[in-house]
Amino acid sequence: MLQKPESFRVKASEGEIVVIYFEPSATQDLKFSGFPARVNNMARTHAALNMKETIMKHPKCSIAIRLAVIFLFVVILLPLRGVLAAEDKELNIWTWGIYCPDFATQSFEEEYGIKVNCTFYHGNEELWSKIQAGHKGLDIIQPSNHMIKRFAKAGLLSPIDKSKIPNYEGLSEGFKKADYNMVDGKQYSVPYTFGIMGMAYRTDLVKEAPTSWGALWDERYKGRIAFSRNPVDACFAVGKYLGMDITQLDVDTDAKLIPIKKKLSAQNPLLLKRIESLEEMKNLLASGEIWLTSADDGMIHKMQLDGQPVKFVLPKEGAAAWIDQFCIMSDAPHKDAANKWVNHMLSPKIASQMIKKMGYMVVNAEAASALPKEMADIMTYSDEETKRLVPYPTLKPETSEKMVRAYQDVRGK
Repeated sequence: MLQKPESFRVKASEGEIVVIYFEPSATQDLKFSGFPARVNNMARTHAALNMKETIMKHPKCSIAIRLAVIFLFVVILLPLRGVLAAEDKELNIWTWGIYCPDFATQSFEEEYGIKVNCTFYHGNEELWSKIQAGHKGLDIIQPSNHMIKRFAKAGLLSPIDKSKIPNYEGLSEGFKKADYNMVDGKQYSVPYTFGIMGMAYRTDLVKEAPTSWGALWDERYKGRIAFSRNPVDACFAVGKYLGMDITQLDVDTDAKLIPIKKKLSAQNPLLLKRIESLEEMKNLLASGEIWLTSADDGMIHKMQLDGQPVKFVLPKEGAAAWIDQFCIMSDAPHKDAANKWVNHMLSPKIASQMIKKMGYMVVNAEAASALPKEMADIMTYSDEETKRLVPYPTLKPETSEKMVRAYQDVRGK
């Protein structure tokens, strides 16, 4: 309501009074009174909108005052954007299918009142493609270690603020010292779980325990073999089988992919299929449709603990080990909620439950050290075995793209 030519009074959403003064003879001297502390942010926004509309319509409002009001309007609203966004009660995550179990999301939602929305993907390259196609509203992704620098250098990730993730201190020391997630001195991910891409077999159907990747090319098991559809996993596995240093695939990539493609093509007539997901692999093994397959160790550990006749094999030629991460998007609309989620998932309680649920090891030292003996016997490796492991290497994007195209040629699509 207009009180006098020098001032206006606008009623805010919660009944508070917002006053803006100006002197008709000195229009540049525009003063804005502060809002009472108990007016909430939404009421402040509504008040600012009403105030701007009222002043702009007043006949004595000069051009200078109009410009000043617009300036103040921007000054008022812009600082509120982050606050208002933080009040949104949701969190949007793109992740692997096993990382959003009900017990984790429900306990988080009960504690913070924040709804967790999970969308799943089956591979790192698929995630990269999805991000490139658009990711509005996305808060968290969980790529593997070898992808972090690619995402960070593309400007897609926020640096990690460990002060907002207190449970980071509970990580095993070896996982706190990594180069793969550092760019220009800033850390862009938090490690979560780790595992190995090796082999698995049905112990009741394969009488001679395999020790080499070569078992997946054994004619005796024709039609009972499966292999990963993921191009990077496939090329790494075959590279190890052929004795290559997979950390050097950036060098002479085209030449190295020739024997890899040849070996993968030779496998085609032996395969029942190339598996799309861990869940599909689990179902095919459990049903006995496949007897041998490339496999992540965690899913096989879980099946073994559940009493199924399966076993994981770390091939004698070696295998690649991955570490899945938490990353917060640079334009995440709910960064506070994202930090809360990462901290929640790193807690010893949730981490212990995740080990039992997934069969994969987590990086929380307390949870890992508290494994029951029957789980530790299955899920831990000897020093001799760990010497055969190579971390998934960080490759140039063009190298990964060549691997994708090579595997598409092998699959015929």
